[in-house]
Amino acid sequence: MIWNLTLHPYIYAALVLLCIALLGWFTLRSTSLQSPFMRAWIFLLRLAALIVVLVILADPVRKEEGELPEKRDKQIVLVDTSLSMGLETPQSRLEMARERVAPALNDNDLSARIHLFRFDDDLFFPDQDPVDQPFDWTKAEGSSTKLAYVLQRLLNAASDMGVANVLVFSDGRTQDKEQLGEAVRLARAKAIPISTCLTGSDKPLPNAAIVNCFAQRQAPLGTRVPVRVQVRCDGVSTGTITLTLRKKGARRSLETADLQVNDSPQEVGFEVLIDTNFQDYQLELSSVPDEMTLVDNSFGFNVEASDPKMRVLYMEGSNHLDPIWQREEYEFIELPLLETEEIEVDVYRLQNQYDVGGKLEHVHDVSRVFPPTREEIFRYDVVICSDIGRFVFTTEQLEAIRDLVAERGGGFCMIGGHTSFGSGQWDRTIWEKMIPVAMDVHMGGFLRERTTYVEIPQSVRNHPIWRMDPDPAENDIILDKHPLFRGTNIVRRAKPAATVLMTMSDRSSPTQGRFSEQSPELASQQVNDVEQDMPLICVQPYGKGRSMAFMSDAAGGWGVNYQTEWGEGGPADHKEGNKYYRQFWVNTVRWLAENSMARRGSPVIGNTEAITYKPGEAIRVRAQLILPGGEDSGAGRVTARFDGEGAHEQETELEFDPENAEHAGFVKVPEAFDWEEAKVVFTAYSARGDQIGEDELPVRILQLSKEYENPLPDEETMKQLAQLTGGETLSGAQEIRELLRRKIEEQKLETRQYNVPLWDSPWLWGLLILLFGVEWLTRKLVTL
Repeated sequence: MIWNLTLHPYIYAALVLLCIALLGWFTLRSTSLQSPFMRAWIFLLRLAALIVVLVILADPVRKEEGELPEKRDKQIVLVDTSLSMGLETPQSRLEMARERVAPALNDNDLSARIHLFRFDDDLFFPDQDPVDQPFDWTKAEGSSTKLAYVLQRLLNAASDMGVANVLVFSDGRTQDKEQLGEAVRLARAKAIPISTCLTGSDKPLPNAAIVNCFAQRQAPLGTRVPVRVQVRCDGVSTGTITLTLRKKGARRSLETADLQVNDSPQEVGFEVLIDTNFQDYQLELSSVPDEMTLVDNSFGFNVEASDPKMRVLYMEGSNHLDPIWQREEYEFIELPLLETEEIEVDVYRLQNQYDVGGKLEHVHDVSRVFPPTREEIFRYDVVICSDIGRFVFTTEQLEAIRDLVAERGGGFCMIGGHTSFGSGQWDRTIWEKMIPVAMDVHMGGFLRERTTYVEIPQSVRNHPIWRMDPDPAENDIILDKHPLFRGTNIVRRAKPAATVLMTMSDRSSPTQGRFSEQSPELASQQVNDVEQDMPLICVQPYGKGRSMAFMSDAAGGWGVNYQTEWGEGGPADHKEGNKYYRQFWVNTVRWLAENSMARRGSPVIGNTEAITYKPGEAIRVRAQLILPGGEDSGAGRVTARFDGEGAHEQETELEFDPENAEHAGFVKVPEAFDWEEAKVVFTAYSARGDQIGEDELPVRILQLSKEYENPLPDEETMKQLAQLTGGETLSGAQEIRELLRRKIEEQKLETRQYNVPLWDSPWLWGLLILLFGVEWLTRKLVTL
């Protein structure tokens, strides 16, 4: 017999003695009982009743053994139905599991106690699946495996379910491996062993995959964006795979690349032409024999044109009407820009080209005057000045146009003519440094009425301005067909920072034409002084913007052939006859306006290395900053942060890269980010710390299944799970059947000790009632 005292034995004994003493005191001193014998009798009856009560309070029990009731007799079979269980041929991992458990399921003695559950990232109890739908061994569709979570959920419900044993069929590739320790602790606390059966082989599975794609999320319209594609091929030793780039939904491919299979990741470079405001692209990788999955053989991405409407201020000094096309000279540049629907053009024409000063009139609205203030000029992205003398402008207007380029990232182009470059004395103005050619000539400044053949250097044919066709070979053919000019301004050389896009060809005849306002003898000598490779088109960076010098005429006069013959149609074909002429000026304006603050709408423009990232991946970001007042962009600060559904990360300050004049750094996608759309927010601060602008750039988060990242079975994890919980590691069908049968027999034979309370019996409570009844009856009889 065991006493279950709630108090210390000494305290309990002291209370017993105190109760006996008080009982004796009140009984023996009672005045209602005169006889000493009756007092003693009543005392003994009360003492006996008190002793019975004290025994009940001491809770005496005895130990008895008995068989365990058959409530913990369920054998739970957990089958992983995630995507990785559908891998391998000709028999998938899920089919391997079915083959191994089938003998036990077909055993009549076992099948009644075996309960088959499926799991992937959650546990599916039988009542969660359709009752009339049997277990489907062909559907391995779960997006991920969370074995630790599933085991914890099952073990927490094990007591109510009567679970005696758990058997897991899986390849062990769980995404919550770090939490398996908690599942092990719970299994040991509940004395429920977990046995494991690994499915799958350790042989590498054949798979060709597009690992990642890097392309700018935004780029100026008309430019070509490089695309880097990382490709990996596992489990294949020889062969060739083909990577294809096409526009989404199109049959025709833009580019293809054939790769020799090897064990190392490979990188392929493509280029896409940004010819629309928004374009979806698709990468497709050919498959290899017995490939484990085709999910990662395709990859979609998009590139968005970053520039909204560009505004061009175009000033034309010549007033010629083309006799064949019946167009004014300014229309040859204005119309192709307007056709893009992305460029707005304000054209001002000089009333009289040779008047000192002169007046510029808007060709479509004579009531509009040339922008007189800095604020109005700063609304434009590009300024084109064609054959305009320097005295037409006020000093304030000259300074505003220079600052538009130098400080606000705008573009400037001077086109040749009688009053351009040195002929117009522009070398004596504040525009001299902005124009990319040296105009310090001693020969009158221009040459006219002279056939001028042109040469486009091979080294600059990939410049964005010269990109007429995406095919480099076809582009070369187009450039070789560039028409001649009928004259050109004479310049000494290109400036050191300039890029020469076109030179005078040695086919030019120095005996043709004449110099304006010079004697034939002097003109002949001066022509010989001019080198045959004199630049005809130059570009250069200037401050935060860009500038161009076009030494010949863009339309009419010297450009009469150029404006109508650089195309594919006949001389009177207004669309095809000068197709490439029109494309040239569209390319030029887009390139000149690329850094314009007016086009940006914000002093900061952010960009990312790629458009698609994975959870946990670092995003390489960069930002261009234009500070007001012409300050160097390194004087300001730019921060970047990742912003998505439920994830608002802290700002990261980007470091200034003086070589590329941009701010660069990294922001990280959170590990547990489950959404496909997010954005990177760039914030710009001035040198004084004031916030001056913000830019948001959308990024796509690739939510590919982690099942395919490392598809090989994890044998070590499955072994440790079985060992730490007292389970077994199984492989064959017979082993599985024997384990399940043995576990059921063990549950039948298992015994258990029970605590049987001795006070919980009728005779004890009957004795107590009898003692109280006799004591009460005695007192009644004595006092009658």
